[in-house]
Amino acid sequence: MTLNLLRYALDVTLLTSEKYLLQDGSRTQSNGTVDLSCGILTPLENFSSAIVIACQAIRISRSGKETRGEPPVIKLDGGMSLVCDVDVIAEVLRCLVGEIQSGLGMSGGKGS
Repeated sequence: MTLNLLRYALDVTLLTSEKYLLQDGSRTQSNGTVDLSCGILTPLENFSSAIVIACQAIRISRSGKETRGEPPVIKLDGGMSLVCDVDVIAEVLRCLVGEIQSGLGMSGGKGS
């Protein structure tokens, strides 16, 4: 019996004391390398759509609230990565993970 085990990774990097960068862990890093310390990673097929949904959800939940001049979430790299404020990271992660789970056909997606 052969098991087809796939590994997925969500890379979360603290950029400053106020911002996080979130991206698919299988993507090439800025220095041209891929982190294989956890083994070969499978790309998250619906990651760009999950980013769009997360951005929309945060913007809707934050509409009408005072901001510091820039949005709490910003799409980068044509929708392949996301920068968000520290105060919305939990909400962003919930949304991203729910969408990723749904895209992978796992139970517990959207709102779980």
